[in-house]
Amino acid sequence: MLETHCESRQQLIPLALQPNDRPPRNTAVVKLIETLKLALSTIWAHKLRSVLTLLGMIVGVTAVGVVYSLIQGFNAYVDEKIAGIGAKSTPFSASASRTGRTPTPSPPRNAATRI
Repeated sequence: MLETHCESRQQLIPLALQPNDRPPRNTAVVKLIETLKLALSTIWAHKLRSVLTLLGMIVGVTAVGVVYSLIQGFNAYVDEKIAGIGAKSTPFSASASRTGRTPTPSPPRNAATRI
């Protein structure tokens, strides 16, 4: 067994206890790898909880998408109905009904005067 001399205590320390001769690795990469290993082992250890959590996230994202689509569709429907009312309606003047005459249609107004 190879041994080296430690000057501070004047004793022999086995070489196996000395640091490795490999070049130091990037500590951020090592921490990321260790974190991923820990996360995967935890997910694998708690399979049912992991599946239920994943299912909840899928249902939640889907629900948000459906609600957003419904709101957009409803807005388009209401806009279409409001635009249709303006094109189909014929405004009558109220003064003609007071005089007893048959009401006559008012001249068409543009969208700016209706608002």
